[in-house]
Amino acid sequence: MADLRWVWYTGAEAVEAVVANMCEHAADVELQRDGCLTLRNNMRPSRYACRQAMVDAGGLAAVVAAMVGHPADLLLQRAGCGVLQNMAAYDAHKQAVVDAGGAAAVVAAMGRHDADAELQRYGCGALWNMAIGSDACEQAVVDAGGLAAVVAAMVGHAADAVVDAGGAAAVVAAMGRHADVGLQRLGCGALRNMAFGSDACRQAVVDAGGLAAVVAAMGGHDADAELQRLGCDALRNMAIGSGARIQAVVEAGGAAAVVAAMGRHATDVQLQRAGCGALWNMAIGSDACKQAVVDAGGLAAVVAAMGRHAADVQLQRYGCGALLNMAFGSDARRQAVVDARGAAAVVAAMGRHDADAELQRLGCGALWNMAVGSDERIQAVVDAGGLAAVVAAMGRHAADVELQRYGCGALQNMAVGSDACKLAILGAGGLAALVSAGTAHPTCHASVSLTVRRLVGDLGAFAPAAPAPPPIPPPVAELAEAERARQRAEQRAQQEQEQRQEAERRAQASHQREQELQQQLTIVATSNELDEGAFLRRFVAFRQYVEMLLEYLPSKTARSKPWRLKVRRSQLCRDVIEYFSPTNARQKLFQRTEVTFIDAHGGEEEGEDLGGLTVELYSCFFREVLLAGSGLFEGAGDDASTSIGLLPSPTADPQSMNNIGRIMCRCVLDDQPLGRGLGRFVFEFLADTHEWRVFKDVHSALAVLSDFDPELSQRWAQLLVQPTAGLTLDFFDEDAAAEEVPPESAAMERAVLAGCRHKLLVSREASLRALRDGFTEVVDLREQLGALSASELLLMLRGNTELSCEELLACFAWPDTSDSAAAKAGFAAAGSDAPRYLREIILDESPETGLGSLGRMRLLEWSTALTALPCGGLKDPITLKLYEGADVHDLPNVHTCTHEVHLPPYATRQQLQAKLLQAVEHRHDGFLIE
Repeated sequence: MADLRWVWYTGAEAVEAVVANMCEHAADVELQRDGCLTLRNNMRPSRYACRQAMVDAGGLAAVVAAMVGHPADLLLQRAGCGVLQNMAAYDAHKQAVVDAGGAAAVVAAMGRHDADAELQRYGCGALWNMAIGSDACEQAVVDAGGLAAVVAAMVGHAADAVVDAGGAAAVVAAMGRHADVGLQRLGCGALRNMAFGSDACRQAVVDAGGLAAVVAAMGGHDADAELQRLGCDALRNMAIGSGARIQAVVEAGGAAAVVAAMGRHATDVQLQRAGCGALWNMAIGSDACKQAVVDAGGLAAVVAAMGRHAADVQLQRYGCGALLNMAFGSDARRQAVVDARGAAAVVAAMGRHDADAELQRLGCGALWNMAVGSDERIQAVVDAGGLAAVVAAMGRHAADVELQRYGCGALQNMAVGSDACKLAILGAGGLAALVSAGTAHPTCHASVSLTVRRLVGDLGAFAPAAPAPPPIPPPVAELAEAERARQRAEQRAQQEQEQRQEAERRAQASHQREQELQQQLTIVATSNELDEGAFLRRFVAFRQYVEMLLEYLPSKTARSKPWRLKVRRSQLCRDVIEYFSPTNARQKLFQRTEVTFIDAHGGEEEGEDLGGLTVELYSCFFREVLLAGSGLFEGAGDDASTSIGLLPSPTADPQSMNNIGRIMCRCVLDDQPLGRGLGRFVFEFLADTHEWRVFKDVHSALAVLSDFDPELSQRWAQLLVQPTAGLTLDFFDEDAAAEEVPPESAAMERAVLAGCRHKLLVSREASLRALRDGFTEVVDLREQLGALSASELLLMLRGNTELSCEELLACFAWPDTSDSAAAKAGFAAAGSDAPRYLREIILDESPETGLGSLGRMRLLEWSTALTALPCGGLKDPITLKLYEGADVHDLPNVHTCTHEVHLPPYATRQQLQAKLLQAVEHRHDGFLIE
């Protein structure tokens, strides 16, 4: 009989002992089951020694043998799949898992126990991890039947759900909404990885039904962003290569599924990137495929993604490639691309990422395809900046022969247009670009010669110049007429000069009025400039006041008993808002929190909350609650990306806003910055300073409005400079009467001020009041916050959301400060200069070789879970330690609770930077069975 206490044995020695017992008693099913459970518990992320002991002792073979020898034991098969999943999550062990027969064992378990959702999840996860490895690993998974197993699991468990009691209607609703999304997600990930390899693998995925399974999963779980990302990636991989397979992807609804995902998750840059890549590949296919992508909304989706995520160079590459393919073939489709502002999207991408040769190449190709057909369409491409973008790309990347060929093709098509287009090409330096390309790259010679002839006749740089004929003296009468024409031209020139001078005088007067307005707005901004010394004193006084409250207000229970919060990752906003309901928060607002996250499978994630998990909870909450899908906050217009700060939605649920107010109060008490996102007016309203500070005059109101709707603020500011006749009060305040506003400065100021009040306050006052009621319910800090200036208030509550290189460097405690610090860190003993490389990366201000402003904030968040630096700095600096047992192929590790970053002994700065950026990029996600 097996000793059940095995399950809790930990450590490398325990692993070796368990493996030995399993090998010795292979026929004892209970011993084999408990052994697999023990090994699964020991394969957690922090237990590198246990994983290595597992390999060295032959544990992988023992687990596979147990699964093969006892196929009917469900618990054993679950545990075995979990062990193999965890082991295959690490690059160092993937091949060993496959070589031990792990893929075949998992497939057999999934086939025998197809009704067990938990085993199917473990199995999909294991095959996913194995398929991420080398091509050989991936092929082994396919050969073992992994494709069919994953597809069967996805089809068999699409409606598997755990539902709460509460009546037939509730159960039916839960079954319809809460399908087993975790399994579907894992399945999409596994199929994505399998379809990444050879063309044969991709075809096998489609033949096994993987295409239909992915499309069905995306349709059934459209709210799950991670599943949609994986689905888009899977479809992108399947749509590579064979034209028949691309056609199959489109006909199966792949384009429609991708477009739907991009529409629902517009702010998710990773999903948008995957979606653009998938549509690019689908649009490589036949003309019917291209048209199907456009008809499904793919054109609009790509242009919208490029506009919203302009900084993501890979997305912009995929977008340019997709537009290049869509604009090929049908003239009507080419016109649709231009009408959808496809040319403008490509030009914007080329302008922002001018150093990226691949993007420039794709951009030139896209403009080449668009500039075909009517003079109007060619002129539209030129007017969108296409001509200037092509010439600039050819000048910057003169050695790239493919780019030069695409650029010459684009200029050749533009030269077919009107005389205005031809003159524009000559004026933009197009002729010089053509001559340079033709001289350096013989393959461009024919295109250049044709284009030059179109521009300047048959006297181009590549044709010999014929001798000029002798001049013929003109007749006397013609000379006299020419003189009269010259005089008339001089008179017209004089008149035009006078008209230009008058226009310049008017423009100068308008500019002077604009400067006066800007000076007034600057006075408002200057009055709010931060006096760092004065603010530091006020900050210290405020924190002392808060610490005094925390010393005297909490009850004895609140001091001694923690508030335990179990929060589902998939429902984080909903769970946190419910925890801060009036009945909970009034009693527990002062208790120390202990956060436990629940993963997608319903299991508790590993980790003790020493403060880091609480920080992560609040950071995740304020990142997710501001998304449009929550329905609680909104930005300006349909595209909230133009807003710097969001405001409560007029239709937000009052109780939810009330609870969010308590969450904000708790963050202030804990000195947890809220980060970017919330608008300045929210903080002014919470501090009850909005009436005397925001609405005291029109310039102050416009300065705050610009935080929410910068475009509207700018338009209204222009009306103060140049009052327009015919405007009515309801143009500014939709609830006001349709009374005409006199085109006078004073009247216009009153109307604009009323409009600012309506936009910021009146239209959403109920939501703002609910938020403030929750914020002040237990502790009313309005008097203390109201004493701060506007800039101090923002810094106090948002935190520092822009870090310089030196500010980020000061967040770290560097090992070279003392011999004891160096010895404790362990890098010197390992002969690694990883800390020095990290310091160099942080101090490098170049956006190409350093981190950049956004990268610095992401590194801070990865290291501490904070989305902004508290205005008083970190309580405990980030320390660096050697990642013992890891090598240069491993990612760095982080412990946010203790602010520890563990770096493997990287040999070069390039190794560290590549691995660090990869880890930071995935700071919000991860996958491992704990």
